[in-house]
Formats: sequence, structure tokens, C-alpha cells
Amino acid sequence: MSPLKIAERIAAPPERVFALATDSEHAADRIRGIDSIQILTLGDVGLGTRWRETRMLMGNHATVELTVGDFRPGRSYTTKARACGCECKGFLTCEPVNGGTRRPMTFDAQPTSIGARVVTTLFAPLDWLMQRQAQRRLAEDLADLCRAAAGAERHRRPEEALP
Repeated sequence: MSPLKIAERIAAPPERVFALATDSEHAADRIRGIDSIQILTLGDVGLGTRWRETRMLMGNHATVELTVGDFRPGRSYTTKARACGCECKGFLTCEPVNGGTRRPMTFDAQPTSIGARVVTTLFAPLDWLMQRQAQRRLAEDLADLCRAAAGAERHRRPEEALP
């Protein structure tokens, strides 16, 4: 899969957006796509922080362990995970812009196991469909973060409404 990129302007200061984005412990309260979070490391979020995140993906519950890689407080961080024979990386940043925040996100998943490479090759014609689903998930997560940063209440959709 090619790296996915998405960005949004958020009407909140970068410090607030970054604090919400790195509050993994409460992410399931703000982001509709997350069913649950289990924190695996104690203390403030930073380099090496780990947690398990459970989401509904393609009709199935999927749990992935994420680790914070590069971490620049108040500015940016990366997440790393292994799932389904792939190495997944996310890069998130908060950029000040006109009294608010620009929040670009990049996500990339590269097959690392033989099985994942075979599946990727076999289903290459459907890559656009998988990319579209992943792009939609990123956009939903970012929209939820925007609502949380703006102080709006979270409204969880019923599971049957999830694709």
C-alpha cells in the first residue's frame, strides 16, 4: 500500500490538539473507531510508550500493540505497530496556523512476512479499495479529534453503521 496522507485544520491551539492526540488512555472516549485501549507503560506519553488498541476493521475486532517512536513534545510523534505480517507506521504532527492547528497525518503499511507479501501481490487489483477504507478511517479519526479539540461531545455510531 502507498502511504496515505490526510490533513485537517483544527480551531484549537496546537498544545491542546497535541495533548488530546497523545492522551492514549482516553482515546476510546473521543475516537469512534476505537473500541478499547489498554495502556502497557506507566507515566507520561513519550518515546517508547506502548498500548494495545482494539478497533473494528473490515467487520472484525482487531487488536494491535502500538509503540511511540520519534517524539517531539507539543509538535509530533510516530507510532509503530506490527499487524497481519505488516510493519505499520503513523506520523502525526501539530503545526500552528492562523490561531489554530494544521494536523497532517501519514500512515504506511509495508508487508514484512512472506504471507503478507503473497496476499498483497494476489490482491493488488483491490489495493485501491483497501486504501479507500484506510483513508476513510484516518479521516474519521481526525474528525473526531477535531470535535474533541473544539469541545464538542463525542457521539459514537452504532457498530452496525461501521463498514
